[in-house]
Amino acid sequence: MDCISRKAYAKINLGLDVLRRRPDGYHEVKMVMQTVDIWDLLTFKKTEEPGIFLKSDKEELPAGKLDGPEDHEKAARRELSEEVGVEADELHYLGCLLASPGFCTE
Repeated sequence: MDCISRKAYAKINLGLDVLRRRPDGYHEVKMVMQTVDIWDLLTFKKTEEPGIFLKSDKEELPAGKLDGPEDHEKAARRELSEEVGVEADELHYLGCLLASPGFCTE
């Protein structure tokens, strides 16, 4: 099979504890997650060329983060403006999400 597609379901962290930082810089975590009925469709295709190539139906993939000591509200307003091109009249705090606990050191 040269091409496969799979749904990558979204998830909600119902509980997340960061237990410790490991010597390799990653974090050991304990979490309870629930999938929700929305997903991205990922398609993997074997090619003749070596390497990994990423293609999206979006012009770019959002990858926002805090800029230095920037507070979360300022970052949310900046990212909304940069990624979507709109300004928010008001923001409502919904909670904290560690986008990739244990996966990267950000």
